[in-house]
Amino acid sequence: MEKKVFTVNIGEENSRKMEKVWYEYNAARDILKFLMEGGTVPFDNLQNYIQIAEVRFVESEKTKDELARQFKPAEVDLTKYNYGFDFENFTITFTEA
Repeated sequence: MEKKVFTVNIGEENSRKMEKVWYEYNAARDILKFLMEGGTVPFDNLQNYIQIAEVRFVESEKTKDELARQFKPAEVDLTKYNYGFDFENFTITFTEA
């Protein structure tokens, strides 16, 4: 049986919003990873970047969830579909799990 796939245009503004929070989360995570690998960063500074990464992660997940719920087709049950963003084409693709 072939999986159902729906691709929905979310508009440039919404796509850029999601791309921005995704980029900010990944940047914070990458900085944190770099600092942890060095081993010479003061604990307070490391804690600061951990908090920044956590905030960015929550913001990214919240935005992703809000956009998926806002733009999902009526027949898509988010508990039964995976979804991904295509920032270049301003779309979300929902794929049956």
